[in-house]
Amino acid sequence: MKPIILAIALAGVFASAGANAQNGSEETPESMAERLVDGNARPVANVSTPAGTVYFRYHFFGNGYTWHPTNVISDPDNNRNGRTIDASSPVILETRGLAVTGAAGSSTQYVEFEHCILAGPNPLCASPQRFRFRVDPAVTATPASAITVDGSYPREIQLVTEIPLSGARIDATCTSTSGPTVPAVISVTPAWANTDSQGKTAFTITASKLRLIASSGPAPSGKCTFQPTGGSKLLDVTVQGERIAPSLQITPSLVSVAAAPAEAIDQVVTVKTASPVAANVKIRASCSNEGTPATVRLDGGTTPAASVVAEKMSDAAGQVSFRVIAEKLVSITDTPRIRCNFNVDGLSPVYQYTAAGKRINPSFSLNPAQITQSGSTGVTVTMNPSYAGFVIVPSCTQQNTTLSATPSTTQTNASGQQLFNIAVNPLVITNPDTSVVPAASCRFGISTFLSPTLQFRTGNACAMALSPLPAQCGAPAT
Repeated sequence: MKPIILAIALAGVFASAGANAQNGSEETPESMAERLVDGNARPVANVSTPAGTVYFRYHFFGNGYTWHPTNVISDPDNNRNGRTIDASSPVILETRGLAVTGAAGSSTQYVEFEHCILAGPNPLCASPQRFRFRVDPAVTATPASAITVDGSYPREIQLVTEIPLSGARIDATCTSTSGPTVPAVISVTPAWANTDSQGKTAFTITASKLRLIASSGPAPSGKCTFQPTGGSKLLDVTVQGERIAPSLQITPSLVSVAAAPAEAIDQVVTVKTASPVAANVKIRASCSNEGTPATVRLDGGTTPAASVVAEKMSDAAGQVSFRVIAEKLVSITDTPRIRCNFNVDGLSPVYQYTAAGKRINPSFSLNPAQITQSGSTGVTVTMNPSYAGFVIVPSCTQQNTTLSATPSTTQTNASGQQLFNIAVNPLVITNPDTSVVPAASCRFGISTFLSPTLQFRTGNACAMALSPLPAQCGAPAT
């Protein structure tokens, strides 16, 4: 009689469960041996089959999802209940619409099986086995590649389940790795989104400052993480920048003025990045003179200066060009140079271009070489070799006369000539003391390099063979 009483008790349990299901509520059975099976999938229920089992009775618990078991006979009054066709046919537990549960599975959505044996005219069902549904999908991204260059990149994020999971929320966050002097800037939009009918949704990752110009330290990097709400699995889309410290190649690196007269160099200097070749990096040019009177202009500048600075971004080939105009590269007192230092902005190594001048030892000639009359006379001083832009300085002495040498032009012209106005008065005096005569001389030059002496023809009228002598000379000696 005990088996009959147990059968009646179990039947009462099933009847109660069915009634509660129809009323929209569920009873939670007592704790028992449990297994986890994937939800939103078609797992096989591997139900233990004790000896004598002829079929299994089942019951689904929980709401908010649908179930479609195979190889079963459903209860027409309550489709939560039913029985398997026999004890040997596998039951496929197809479910849809389950929310993400994480690795632990759901505590309210599950199915139970009881094995049933024949005991007299009625089956005896007992020993329920519970299968809890777990939805903890893997996350994938398309494309799956890492982001390595500044820009905006779409990513299709999918929750991987056997039966697509729609309406599931995926949260997105981005972080930058600390350490680089200038960290990457990474963001993602939207901050969250729900999956479509295929279990997919779209995000856009935007990254900048992925290239760091520095001689040491880590490269900028970070990641964007995608995780379904409630899930234990996540996906990281890697953002990996680079740290570069390109060297520079300068062509040409040294240019000298020609042996023939010249005082300027107009040169296009090509600056190319190397190791690695780097496009769109700022290259700085700083040019200054070493020794007067050299001057420099960069890229069409109109005003020569002792120092200039310019910056340019390298092109797709990783190079830039600067037009360097070095002027006044000829000097008498020293050897003038223009030196340009080039460096990648943010790096200390400096690469140089030098425009080298020359030091000369000039000579000077005068035209005329002698002044024979009082008043103003133009004198041309010619520098050999001939260079423009030099200032020739006069140096004059006089006695018993007045003398001045005034530049008519401020510096030498292209022929190396500078003009002076020589004013002298008088060259001839009248003095009874015939030993008294005017004296005058001028020399022209630069530094210690001087011209021949400009001669002046002077005299005393009283010492000249004049007839008659000027009255100021007095009576002639007898």
